[in-house]
Amino acid sequence: MAGTASAQFRSGKAGMNAKNFSDMKNAAGKGAKEAVDARENRALYKSRHGGNAVGAMIGHIGDAFDSAGRWAGFDNIEVLLAQQRTIDAIQSERKAIDNESFDIIDGDLAKGKASVSYDSTNAAHLGVTHDMVNLRRLKAELDAAKASGIAADIAAAEVAYSSYRADWADELRNISLKGESNWASVDRAVQADLAKLRIASDKYRETVARNYTANYVNSLNGAADILNRNVDLSVSHAALKDIKDEMKIEQTQITSQINRIRQREQDKKGNSN
Repeated sequence: MAGTASAQFRSGKAGMNAKNFSDMKNAAGKGAKEAVDARENRALYKSRHGGNAVGAMIGHIGDAFDSAGRWAGFDNIEVLLAQQRTIDAIQSERKAIDNESFDIIDGDLAKGKASVSYDSTNAAHLGVTHDMVNLRRLKAELDAAKASGIAADIAAAEVAYSSYRADWADELRNISLKGESNWASVDRAVQADLAKLRIASDKYRETVARNYTANYVNSLNGAADILNRNVDLSVSHAALKDIKDEMKIEQTQITSQINRIRQREQDKKGNSN
């Protein structure tokens, strides 16, 4: 009901200055597009995760909009593709945080540094429990295991090295995700070494903020913390974990819906031939 009213209002508003049928058609198309944009941001999440009468009603409203959209020259698939791009952008920025943390560690390991500003010998007060000495030892043990050719030894050494490296990367991400005031209190040397990681974390926050109207973002508990630059985040923060999981679900649902629309159009072309 709300969606139908929205479409009527948007189309009517856009058509107030229409001078002919072509203008009215364009006005209807503009109204349909804006209404579908609004509806998708408002209802797609609920309709795909409900499975109840409300979800069914939303689905019927969506079918009505789809028909109106096709009459006006607007295809609902464009909204879905736009949502895909939004999800891809958020996922990409989140992945950039992970990549940058590993790049910092691996880069200093390759340089043969015995100690760095962000390891447990220098940054224990920041919750860091890992250091370059132990990482280098585990790497040497992995190299020795590979040289031996013994599969069991290689597997065990790989797990030890990879787990240590991953846990350390998590600690660095937690530092970079601190709120403004707490980041300002971090040692200057650590800030310098983690500068690119901090930039990656800031870009992630900004990308989420730009797309906060999406229900699979703003409906999650704690998601508002991502927008608040004074709130400390961490890799275990509920919103960061849930957004990542929900976007996977949303991406699957969107892809499925796009495929259905394309198949429907293909079937229509086949029938017309």
